[in-house]
Amino acid sequence: MKIAVDKESVSAIKEGNEYVYLFDKEPLLNLLDKNMHCIYYKNCGFVDINLTKFDIDCLKKAKITDKDYDKLEKKTLK
Repeated sequence: MKIAVDKESVSAIKEGNEYVYLFDKEPLLNLLDKNMHCIYYKNCGFVDINLTKFDIDCLKKAKITDKDYDKLEKKTLK
């Protein structure tokens, strides 16, 4: 499951998921310190869960305070 985080939601990282860090105007040195895949928010494709302030394509927009944000309901594809 791919989950997007940003500087406000990076504290929500849990083991077992794939995270991408979305940024807008952060210095390069700050991005290198993240030790994860960093993507400019306008270049981000689809993610399963969006925990960021940015508007990107996702299955679910969540807040870090949501209980079990990383457990999605099963979706039926038609």
